Amino acid sequence: MRLAAAVLLISGGSRVSAEKPLGIPTAQAVGRVYQDVLRELRPSGTNLIFSSVLVDPRWRVEHKLRSATPLGRLEELLAQCGLALQQVGPDAYAVVATRSYPKCGGPAVVPAATNPVPLSEIVVSASRYRLVDTNLMQGATLAGALLASQPGPGDDALRATRNVPGIAQDGVSAAPYIRGGAKDELLVLIDGFPIRQAFHSPGYQSLFSAIDPGIVAQMDVYTGAFPARYGNRMSGVFDIRTANIESPRQQELGLSFYNASARAAGRLPGTDSGDVLGLVRVSTLHYLLDALAPGTSEPSFADAFARWHRPVGADTDLTGYALISKDRLNVVNRDRGELGRIDSQFGYVWLHAARRWGKALQVTGWLGHSNIDSERTGLLRNPAVGSGTLDDARNSETWDLRGAWQWTRSATQHLEGGLEASYATARYRYVNNVALQPALAAFFGTPPERRTTIALVPQRRNVAAYVAHRWRASAALSTEVGLRVQRESGLGLEPLTLFDPRVALRWSLAPQTQIRLAWGLVHQADEAFQLRVEDGVSAFSRPQKSEHLIAGLEHRFNAGTSLRIEGFRKTQTQPRDRFENVFNPLAYFPELSPDRSHLVPEHAELRGLEASAEQHWAAWRWWATYTYSQSIDTTTRSEFPRAWDQRHAIGAGINWQHGHWESTAIAQAHSGWRSTPILRNAAGVGTLGAANSAALPAFATLDLRVAYVRDFGQGELSLAAELTNATNRRNICCQEFSAVMLPTGATTLATTPARGLPVLPSLSVRWRF
Repeated sequence: MRLAAAVLLISGGSRVSAEKPLGIPTAQAVGRVYQDVLRELRPSGTNLIFSSVLVDPRWRVEHKLRSATPLGRLEELLAQCGLALQQVGPDAYAVVATRSYPKCGGPAVVPAATNPVPLSEIVVSASRYRLVDTNLMQGATLAGALLASQPGPGDDALRATRNVPGIAQDGVSAAPYIRGGAKDELLVLIDGFPIRQAFHSPGYQSLFSAIDPGIVAQMDVYTGAFPARYGNRMSGVFDIRTANIESPRQQELGLSFYNASARAAGRLPGTDSGDVLGLVRVSTLHYLLDALAPGTSEPSFADAFARWHRPVGADTDLTGYALISKDRLNVVNRDRGELGRIDSQFGYVWLHAARRWGKALQVTGWLGHSNIDSERTGLLRNPAVGSGTLDDARNSETWDLRGAWQWTRSATQHLEGGLEASYATARYRYVNNVALQPALAAFFGTPPERRTTIALVPQRRNVAAYVAHRWRASAALSTEVGLRVQRESGLGLEPLTLFDPRVALRWSLAPQTQIRLAWGLVHQADEAFQLRVEDGVSAFSRPQKSEHLIAGLEHRFNAGTSLRIEGFRKTQTQPRDRFENVFNPLAYFPELSPDRSHLVPEHAELRGLEASAEQHWAAWRWWATYTYSQSIDTTTRSEFPRAWDQRHAIGAGINWQHGHWESTAIAQAHSGWRSTPILRNAAGVGTLGAANSAALPAFATLDLRVAYVRDFGQGELSLAAELTNATNRRNICCQEFSAVMLPTGATTLATTPARGLPVLPSLSVRWRF
């Protein structure tokens, strides 16, 4: 269908494995700083610990690394200097000396013992997954290299999380559902600063994120019971840390079916003068749509990221950031009679300062400004449905001031805390006029004519404080206890003080087996730009409340296979009411449609069980996941599943690397999304059944990618070919509806399935120099 042609081109799969760094070694190691290459080749899913006394900072790599696997290259690198790898904890390895040390010169004194894993590096929290690509701007390797090596669009760091257990995406939107939560329950941070709107086209399905993998060095993904430092979002956290820069200069030019991009990074001239990083992307998707489906809706976007970092003395760093985005969607859906335009833009500018006092204390601060704008102009002209117009313009500005500290009190105790304050203003101007086909209005129980006019200038204030204590009680037991307190106020909302205690425990049954338990409360208040004026809401809702309870088991087998099982339950005692479209959630202007419904749950229970496994050997890597979950809303009269509830979900993938070639295959399948049935009597007249009591057919897809990378000395060329939905399966995403006349003269509703795209090819080329 044309709608799918306009938006599903950006859908695809990529693999993110539990606790696995996404690291790729640089193509050119010879001559580079030994410590830098060592960090890039650290073992998957672990912390790598080494001393600068043992590994001299002056060493350079002398020989080319020839092994086809990261582990093999690490062993080669260590052997060059008479070093080896030794496991010192369930998730940690240390570099130690062998009898032939030192082969590379430098110190001849070997440290007597390896220090234990720093307490600040111990992960106590359950439901945490890590995406890592360290020192990505060195040599010929750029940030997000492995993310881009997966099938589907490689220029979307947030879409790459969809294979993490508990995360679901609908194939159109890049915004995730996390363990049954709604799409607006995600906290995104870039180097500690909140990115409140991280997606292009937020006025229509949030088609893809504005976070390019080129800026990502590490992403910590939490799907529940997160530490006290994270607040005001109750389902998940994507904590992104930007790429380290060690090379004097590095550039990349790219062109794909999705965008044209330019990346540049490098050290500033002078000793300890700092570094810069910049990325720019411009959409090319509309050219592809013109060729494949002329006359359809065309999304276009542009975004840019810049970072300037400068040391101020030996113990202080100052960094400035900017992230801007602009996009437009020209709406043309003649089948449904929808025409219009959806524009949006945002800009974030912030400063970050960090000061260290020895190795025990660090204090950081942020000061930043956010601006989010959107505008929708729509027209509905469909005799079978009705007619309507809308004019929606909104703008919000937010000032943020944040501070945090971390203190390693001893080898067994670590404390952290912080203060956060934000002040936001917003402007809303919204008008719609709707005249529905009378029979459809009667079927859905909605007024045949309505007009909504809202003009508001609300304000929001938020103040929060948190403290947490991490304690290594023994070699086997670590705990973290925290408390977050926040104060909320705004339009239609009396000032409230909210308390969120958090507790987590990690118990190592054996060096390769761990149990994690976590419990916590999380509150979520509306942001200034989230007032739902399109549905007639003129005041902010009370903060939502969610209680998380999680239990997990992890085990690493001797053969290199790792297994993770985790159960969760989230109880929401104050869920927010929702507005949804019963049959077609992909309408461009959903509030003009007669199937718009208002759901008012009083309680929600979200629970599930997740299992994942992975293994690495030689040039191969495979993984598999399974999730069983339920997302149930309850009212005083009934209970019903959420529209995005998927009871069963499975995923599997395999990756192979050899020489210049790499190939990846990823398969995914899940139970069909929920739908509301039509119940018909003997005469064929229908009525709506219970909300979301039926299910669409199961979804399944197979995505393939083959890439060729060649180093030409002066630069590196990368070519990739992909097939999304390689089996040409026409998955049903939703339903179209229309009024029909029965032979008896009565009018009823008829529905037809709406299908996604067939097999979709893609090509990309990149030149790094």
